Amino acid sequence: AICVGVIEYVENEDRAIQELIRILKPGGILIVTIPNAKCVDLWMKTLLTIPRQFGRSIARIFGKSIGDGKDVERRYTTAKELDLLMTRHGCTIQDRVFYFIDIICYPLRLLSPKLSLWALKQSDPRYRLPLLRFFARGYIVKVQTPAQK
Repeated sequence: AICVGVIEYVENEDRAIQELIRILKPGGILIVTIPNAKCVDLWMKTLLTIPRQFGRSIARIFGKSIGDGKDVERRYTTAKELDLLMTRHGCTIQDRVFYFIDIICYPLRLLSPKLSLWALKQSDPRYRLPLLRFFARGYIVKVQTPAQK
């Protein structure tokens, strides 16, 4: 089973994982992704929340619209928390990687999308380097579910 972009939106991630394990055959493979709570890009967006809102207000004065000013509510989880969630339910971690490594983080990536894209392409083959995990916007874990239910 593949669970991409879901866990951060459910009310009870334990129940969600239990249900995924239930529908899989014993010893099945489960792949789960989450946004990386330790991503520099997220820290920068959080740090700049008030200037972002101010910028949207100024843009509206001039008849421009920059987004709707509403961010989707979701919970941010660390890689360690996802690993613990999986092992708490008896899953065995087989592999884990960070992905979407963007070293040109917010707001610079908005000012220079071409530079950001170039940096993404450069970092993509190096996704297993430990330092780059702080620039990764997401985390993927591949687990084997318990052999017995």
